[in-house]
Amino acid sequence: LGAARREAQAETGRSKPARAVIAGLTGLIPLLGGLLYLTLGSPGQPSAPFAARVLPLPPSAEDGEMVRLVQELETQLASRLNDIEGHILLARSYKNMGAYDQALPAYQKAVRLEGGNDPTLAGEYAEVMVITNGGQVPPDAVRLFTLINQNIPGDPQATYYLALAKAQAGDLSGAINDLEDLKAASLPNAPWRPGIDALLEELREDQATRRETNQ
Repeated sequence: LGAARREAQAETGRSKPARAVIAGLTGLIPLLGGLLYLTLGSPGQPSAPFAARVLPLPPSAEDGEMVRLVQELETQLASRLNDIEGHILLARSYKNMGAYDQALPAYQKAVRLEGGNDPTLAGEYAEVMVITNGGQVPPDAVRLFTLINQNIPGDPQATYYLALAKAQAGDLSGAINDLEDLKAASLPNAPWRPGIDALLEELREDQATRRETNQ
């Protein structure tokens, strides 16, 4: 009831232009529940977004309408510092535009305002950490993905990135086992299956190469 009341108060206090901007941006941003992106690529190399393979391509940074709405939202949020919905939308807009360096601090603020209770938002934030870190999974992202996996065991996004972190730390066998378990628990047409298969193939090749080198 308290949360509903706060939302009603926020909506009442939000200007019509602000509501229009939020509605416009929400319509431009594709969402896939708790799994917006997975990344492909070898453990030591920058990764490419997987979302384009499971979703229509998001608007590009050159999309005039997207850019215009984001700029309007930025202006409005300058005087609405505690607008949770607005800051979350701004972070997601940056991410969908590929403006990851801007998305990172935006997600940090959005997660702080939200209170860290939304695993989807936390996963998006951790994923942007990986992207801005050249495909390497940093410790803060590992911590967030671990918390997500503790609350949602087997979460595909968290499991994938934790396996990638293991591989980057040299634990290829552990990473392969985790990915095989994730694959076995996933439906054949799950949108993240191609990403799992691609990473498994790369890790197995790397593992075979290391074995040959050590012989």
